[in-house]
Amino acid sequence: KPRYEEALKIAVNRHDISVVSVYDPRERELPDVGFIRISDAETGKEEWVDTSSKSVRRYFVDWNNKIQAATQQCLRKYKVDSVSIATNGDYVKGLIALFNKR
Repeated sequence: KPRYEEALKIAVNRHDISVVSVYDPRERELPDVGFIRISDAETGKEEWVDTSSKSVRRYFVDWNNKIQAATQQCLRKYKVDSVSIATNGDYVKGLIALFNKR
C-alpha cells in the first residue's frame, strides 16, 4: 500500500487529479558494476550491494515492478487518470493518451 494513499483518498474527493510519472529507464534496473554503497534516504542506513549478482539485480527489478504495480492499483482504485513517460520516450504521445482518457 503506497504511503500516500490516505492523502490521495482525501484529495480525489475535492480535486480533479491526473498523474504524470516521468522516469528514467536506467533507474529501473541495477547495472552490473560490482559493489556499490547504497543509502536509505529516509533512515540514512547505508549498505554495500554486489550488483554483479544476477539474483540481486533480479530482486531489484522485481521490487521495482511491485512498487509500480501497487502505484497503478492505487490510482485505479481512486479513478485517477495517469500516464508514465520515459525520459527517452515521446512525451507527446503519453500526454495525448492521458488527455484522451479524460
